[in-house]
Amino acid sequence: MDGSVVTALEVMLSGGDPLDVAQAAEAVIGFCHAVQLQSFNQVFQEAELAADPDGVVVDPTSPEVACAMGWSPGLASSMVDTAVDVVTELPELLSALAAGRIDLGKVREITRGTCELRPADRQELARRAIVFAATHTRSQLRSWLGRQVDRIDPDAADRRRRAARKHRGVRLTPEPDGMATLSAYLTAEEAVACMESIRERCRAIDGARDANQADTLVELLTGITAAQPVPVTVIMTDQGPEIEGYGPISQRHAADLLARLNLSSALIRLDRPPMRIGYAPNLAIRRYVQVRDRHCRFPGCTRPASACDLDHLAPWPAGATDVDNLHALCRRHHRIKTHTGWQVVAGPNGTLIWTSPRGRVYLSSLKDP
Repeated sequence: MDGSVVTALEVMLSGGDPLDVAQAAEAVIGFCHAVQLQSFNQVFQEAELAADPDGVVVDPTSPEVACAMGWSPGLASSMVDTAVDVVTELPELLSALAAGRIDLGKVREITRGTCELRPADRQELARRAIVFAATHTRSQLRSWLGRQVDRIDPDAADRRRRAARKHRGVRLTPEPDGMATLSAYLTAEEAVACMESIRERCRAIDGARDANQADTLVELLTGITAAQPVPVTVIMTDQGPEIEGYGPISQRHAADLLARLNLSSALIRLDRPPMRIGYAPNLAIRRYVQVRDRHCRFPGCTRPASACDLDHLAPWPAGATDVDNLHALCRRHHRIKTHTGWQVVAGPNGTLIWTSPRGRVYLSSLKDP
């Protein structure tokens, strides 16, 4: 801890002007984040990487960090990437963070924004970015970095854009109160065209703008107007009703859906299916496990079970294709279980007991939200 952080700590504990205390606290937080990044890099350096049969590198570090910190897999992966980047490639950025000159959010902007540059150019721009970031917001820093990178290496921005385009996608995220967020990661031109199309169709409609835009989006995608019932499948489980592909809903919500649909095919009662002879689970087994597990059974992962693999806890054929021996694992955590030192065994009441390569034990319960 250098003198600037010691001074910041003294100011933070002084009880003086509250804004001075807040600024000092931010500097101390920056020092702590720098220590944290160094620790994550050490975990990465000590990890044993593996590869699946397709040659995909499987790194157990991010799951280890996610479990230890209680973070989502995405945040843990991003933090590990940042840690390795700043410790090995951008030490001046790590020093600025430790000295409280910039915060972690700006460090992440700089590492991401400069990643396509040659090492020497990257380090030089990072030095200038530290100075700029000290007096500008994170959003301003992002725009500034984009312009600087384009001047240094005009092809870098194009490489990043083409790489980002490959990650386009649509995601459904369950929300409280029977709601959900449907988000799309698109190119700028695609997103603007979609939004303008929705706005154009809403201009002549009276009422709340946001709700009208939501109704218009549903109609454009499904052909269903706001006055029509939306066809869904309601699954009745021992724990209560669920919408297939979404998750638990209230009893009244389910009753309302079924009353409006008035279709026998809209209701499925979930019964335990028998064991299947063979490796691949049938539809009844798959549906039962997906509804029971709801999401990936790796600790802290919330990827919907409908988008996961069904993994045999005890490998087939020694382990049966049965609901007690199957659990949902997203492809990433399936690879982690199969190809790294992570181990998992069944516990009581559907609990899974995971042991990390560093010997730490974590639990995954069927009651986890």
